[in-house]
Amino acid sequence: MEIDNHVVSIPKPVILLNIDSLMPQPLEIAMQTGRAPALKFLMEQGRYIANMVTSFPTMSVTIDSSLLTGTYADKHHIPGLNWFDTEQNQFVNYGTGFRETFRMGMKKSIHHMLYNLNNVHLSEKVSTIYEELARIGLSSASINSFVYRGNKLQQLKIPKFLRTFTYFEDGKWTMKVPSIFSLGLFSKLRPVGFTAQLAAGNYKYMARELRYLIHKQKLPAFTFCIFQDMDARIHFKGPMDIKGIIKIDRQIQKMLNMFDSWEEAVNSNIWMIIGDNGHSATGTKYRDYIIDLRKLLNNYRIVRIQRAVHKKDELAICVNQRMAYVYMFTIVALNKNKNVKH
Repeated sequence: MEIDNHVVSIPKPVILLNIDSLMPQPLEIAMQTGRAPALKFLMEQGRYIANMVTSFPTMSVTIDSSLLTGTYADKHHIPGLNWFDTEQNQFVNYGTGFRETFRMGMKKSIHHMLYNLNNVHLSEKVSTIYEELARIGLSSASINSFVYRGNKLQQLKIPKFLRTFTYFEDGKWTMKVPSIFSLGLFSKLRPVGFTAQLAAGNYKYMARELRYLIHKQKLPAFTFCIFQDMDARIHFKGPMDIKGIIKIDRQIQKMLNMFDSWEEAVNSNIWMIIGDNGHSATGTKYRDYIIDLRKLLNNYRIVRIQRAVHKKDELAICVNQRMAYVYMFTIVALNKNKNVKH
């Protein structure tokens, strides 16, 4: 293929599987005990790098934005799941929990996730891999990822029972997506398929969508898929839990079994498996580990997420798990609060 006077060779299809919260120690235990044969096979056929370092902060939309654009948050402008837009003077929350979403307003939070994330917030000064591949005439696929900006216009549709929670007229809106796009009930590849999760599919649904592409021999040049389920499980079970790895490995086995042999699967495609972030064990007593910034900064006037910013407000706090952004609106003395150590 010749594009812009450059010869572009069509490579083997690249399949990038992002297993949310996959970490080396539990993975190695699962492989050594024979409970993750597919992941062990892929590791032995390629290279295994245990000391990979993720981008910061380790929030899914920020990591995926960095992974898909090759830039950090200062360039792609998606700093976390929860941040403050200083230009619009408002909180942006893509879904850090029901309480925050409810306080901000369901419609606003859902609109940020479904529309603004890719159409407004993700900087136009950076390109996603989907956009770059389209520019040179190569197709791509996004399965189960909320960061997906591409070049193809596609109309997405909200199920009727969710339309009251959105700003979209008739529950429809148009986005720029990759050549092949799957995201829960909003866009699916298989003619028949249902996911119990509304916004994105669970690990079985995602695997079925990818297997559909393999079965139909429609794998594009690059496919990005996310297994999201393990993150929530590890939050409750702890970082050494391996049951999630075992379940996902079974789905990968089914993918490999679609070829004449597992060797054929790796000879005809390039497989990449990554874990996007780690976890630290914190125990079960939540209050023993939490840092209450509102108490530490109680001498400041802090914006409340459920109301508009007032001219007397001094700080806005946006918590993203183990880190937080603190936005200062006015010039205040550093020693205003005796509880703050500098």
